[in-house]
Amino acid sequence: MTKQKKSSSVLSEHDVQRLNDYQHARIRTEMYLGSRSVHEHQVVLFGEEGYNVQNLEWVPALITAFREIIDNSLDEFKKAGTKDPVLKIDYNEEDLSFSISDNGRGIPIDYVPEFDVHLCTMVLTETKTGRNFDDSKREGTIGQNGLGGSITMCVSSKAELEIHRAGRPYKTVESNDGYDGIYKFTQKFKEGTILFPELDIQEPNIRKVQADKTGTSISFTLSPEVFKNRNLPTALVFSILKEIASANPAYKIVLNGKKIAVKNTPEKTLFGANKMMSLNVKDESIGFDSTFYIVPNAVQGMNTNFHMQGIVNNAPAFDGGTHLETFKKFFSLGVSTALEKEAKKRKMTPNRADIEEGLMIYNVTTMNAPSFNSQIKSKLTNENVIAPVKKAMTPEFFDDLVKKNKEWVDEIFTRTSERTNKKDADEDRRLAKKLLKSKVAKLLDATGSNREECILLIAEGDSAVSNMSAARDSKKHGILPLRGKIMNVNGTEKTKALMDSDSLKDIMASINLIPGQKAVRSELNYGKLYICADEDEDGKNIGALVVNFLFKFWPELFEDPENPFVYVFKTPFIILEKGKESRYYYGHNVDEYNPEEWKGWKATRAKGLGTLEKSNFRDALTNGVAVAIIDDGSLGATLDLIFNKDRADDRKEWMEE
Repeated sequence: MTKQKKSSSVLSEHDVQRLNDYQHARIRTEMYLGSRSVHEHQVVLFGEEGYNVQNLEWVPALITAFREIIDNSLDEFKKAGTKDPVLKIDYNEEDLSFSISDNGRGIPIDYVPEFDVHLCTMVLTETKTGRNFDDSKREGTIGQNGLGGSITMCVSSKAELEIHRAGRPYKTVESNDGYDGIYKFTQKFKEGTILFPELDIQEPNIRKVQADKTGTSISFTLSPEVFKNRNLPTALVFSILKEIASANPAYKIVLNGKKIAVKNTPEKTLFGANKMMSLNVKDESIGFDSTFYIVPNAVQGMNTNFHMQGIVNNAPAFDGGTHLETFKKFFSLGVSTALEKEAKKRKMTPNRADIEEGLMIYNVTTMNAPSFNSQIKSKLTNENVIAPVKKAMTPEFFDDLVKKNKEWVDEIFTRTSERTNKKDADEDRRLAKKLLKSKVAKLLDATGSNREECILLIAEGDSAVSNMSAARDSKKHGILPLRGKIMNVNGTEKTKALMDSDSLKDIMASINLIPGQKAVRSELNYGKLYICADEDEDGKNIGALVVNFLFKFWPELFEDPENPFVYVFKTPFIILEKGKESRYYYGHNVDEYNPEEWKGWKATRAKGLGTLEKSNFRDALTNGVAVAIIDDGSLGATLDLIFNKDRADDRKEWMEE
């Protein structure tokens, strides 16, 4: 059934290749299955007893190839409503061979005369052939693109299909009539050759059997020709299957002859707990049923001592997704708000890191028509799950969470105390309050009475703000020229060191920020802070240093995505003048500037804030762009990578990437 490779002198002359699906799957495997390189990822690994968050190495494409076949079985159970579902997997880590069988209805074995092939053969060997293209019928299933199973066959060195099912498998009507029992359909496949670069599909063997059982069994060995890196730990395969079993306790899942033990709930199966901190979110309009399990003290000794993971319609979401990102976005802020009374009583204010330290968020989701970042399905991308998750994260949920989990709350405040070094912090705060009461000599303060509407613009040096001052709205804009260089505060804990920096002291006094005390927005002198700097590397460095300083001591200023506090203020980059008319291009749209379209206009590239005229600043303050800086969960780690003096090698590697 294979076809000989065709050649073309025209294609060869122009160095053009024409690949069939089989060739493309083997050459560009990453497009369908993910990376073929060894990949290290922080993952929660579930064993027969317990779990462990650790860094683990594997080849992503291998796990996807395996998972595509079990996804077909799991989708069959869901669609068919299989009674007492059984999924059996045999896996040999040495040669990457799998045997996967289920007791579903069996892939249809009917002969398709229009294409001279059996339907099951089409499904397993032809890309873009499947039953999951109608999203309205994808209720709780994972299949999506009609690629997975056929791609796995293409990248295997050999495979065998066995199906038990009733049907009409013969080519003639007469051969099919008169028998409505079970057939055993078997077919073998092997990889092609250089001369015949297509999947070698052998003729099937079909016979009638005296049996009632139905189901599909697929055995395959992933090809060494495709996969040079062959790292897929059995422990990871077991962990994924245990997660699936925990979410489907009615399923019997067997790995290498041993049934995976489950209890009636995921928390009992995976965490050995009868009751856990959790939030269940439902939205019937999209068939969304999602449970977030909050597991304290689960992550230790990692680069990031916070972990999120889960499964979506039985697919492992190693990279999370919109549902988990939304949960994380509002979780720490909600807990912090619920702890305000306790924080006032203890005279300590937990930040995001105090709350998230050691925490794992594990999620089990089922929904209709899930969408993913790619064919590897490691990250959910549906935006329609954001609203129901956000809506479920009510003040009542957080109040109940902290009320019923006193031990966890105590751990949060223990971390807070250790972070702030409270004994010294009291003395530091007294020192800071005293020094910050003094007038800021260079501050050109805003005069408006509604301070939440006022904006403080900071820039380096007097020359940078001279014309800015003349262009400002005095009721709204305050302007502060900074004295001296901005200090890198990474590793700095003492308030005295901050007080020795004129620039940082002026910023704190102008805004009313006190080290060791939470920044309460309603008590600040300004509602927003604009960092103004030249559009060059020095200017970017100044902005990063200011962000680093503020995040180090007041990370809460970066936690509210609805009302950000810190912005990077953009000034004109290209100034066009013609008579009394002026036009401007800024950093965000400078690529749109075409000199040919502005003939007759004088074009000037702004070399820095000090070169801008009053009219330039007036346009910037009226029409300019201010880019909000908020914490997406990785801001702290990024700033540490940039400014930690002990991470020079990490910085170099990051910059090279």
